[in-house]
Amino acid sequence: MNNLQHHHIAKMLVLLLALIFCFDVYSQQRLTLESKIDIAVKKYVDHYVFNGTILVADHDELIYHKSYGNAHIATGEPKDNQKNTLNKVNTQFGIGSITKTITAVMVMQLVENNDLKLEDKISQHLPNFPKEKGDRISLHQLLSHRSGLPNYFEIPGWTNGQFNKSMSVAEFENVIYRLPLKFEPGTSYEYSNSGYFLLGKIIEKVTQKNYLQALQESILVPAKMTQTGLQLKNNKLPHLASSYQFSGKNGFRQAQINPELFRAAGDMYSTAKDLFSFEQALLGGKLLSKDSLDRLFKPGRSYGWNQLKVATANQQLDMVSYSGQLMGFNSMLSVIPKDKFTVILLGNIGTSHYERMNITHEIISLLYDMPIASDKLRASLYLHRALYQGNLTDAIQEIKSNPDEFQLDRQGIQSLAQQVRWSGLAAQEESILQLLN
Repeated sequence: MNNLQHHHIAKMLVLLLALIFCFDVYSQQRLTLESKIDIAVKKYVDHYVFNGTILVADHDELIYHKSYGNAHIATGEPKDNQKNTLNKVNTQFGIGSITKTITAVMVMQLVENNDLKLEDKISQHLPNFPKEKGDRISLHQLLSHRSGLPNYFEIPGWTNGQFNKSMSVAEFENVIYRLPLKFEPGTSYEYSNSGYFLLGKIIEKVTQKNYLQALQESILVPAKMTQTGLQLKNNKLPHLASSYQFSGKNGFRQAQINPELFRAAGDMYSTAKDLFSFEQALLGGKLLSKDSLDRLFKPGRSYGWNQLKVATANQQLDMVSYSGQLMGFNSMLSVIPKDKFTVILLGNIGTSHYERMNITHEIISLLYDMPIASDKLRASLYLHRALYQGNLTDAIQEIKSNPDEFQLDRQGIQSLAQQVRWSGLAAQEESILQLLN
């Protein structure tokens, strides 16, 4: 072997060692990021704020995909024969209003195909809808929550559980048709499940298929979402988690809901991996054209998405996000388009929008190598754990007696109080809110 050959071999070895070193450094950075996310999430898990699956991706690479807590919880309630069963990354969760995000995409596909127009009125497609209202409400107004139709929670009887019984979708459709408008369509914004329920009926009318069939053909198959569907009666789903709310004594109780009534507004279940596949297909141009995507994400008038700003050390980043909650099930899908970071949360113990946003922001901070503030324990986290342990009164007294030991986070406390109200625990809600007086 001559000197030139030796020289080439030496260069190759140096290059190989450099590559190994770089790969090792890259791996260590990933491991360090993983451990940091573990620490950030553990705080929420330990205080019974989060229970479910978290997925984090950089472009199309999964850099974090873990599950916490139980998919099924033995509550000790009568007729409850559940055993504690761990959440896994393939566990399915109800995704609540992220269903709206997908419904909006389906509508825009029909617009692209000239089967619908955004200025179309309800009465053009649903002739049984009262014409006096139907002639005034456009698809754009349904998509952007500007229809004037009340949200489900304002329907008489909704909050006392009347609609969690055996009401059929057809019966519920008639309830929606009879709702009076809260304001003249287009003059204001108010979030409305009712509007997206009607969009689902319009999809069925135009495609001549039921919503699930249309969903399969237009979204699930092209996006390769094999673990996603609708929560239908008698639908046996062995990987679907159960959903829970605070019991009012200690631990959780299983939530009672008739998810079929949400249909195109909130009836879907999915996995974190399937939602990532949806996001990749959508932003990758496999489901909609760029013009339709721009319309979908239009600031101030978006369809099924929210536009937010996230502060990093030296810049304000645009983030598109949407979340859902349905009687214990909760979800959040967030994307930083500039750097193609994705954060997905799916859970089953009623994690509020506020806390899901906190978790998401902390993970994003770590993605940009920013420290997470570690000040005093937030009072709202302490109260979450007290609700689970059944010692809320003692915890409230502890916060009052030792105010310097806790961060009295007003927004977090108000958010928890709302979750408690939705669990039907009016007395506990009142006790929690007294901390803010």
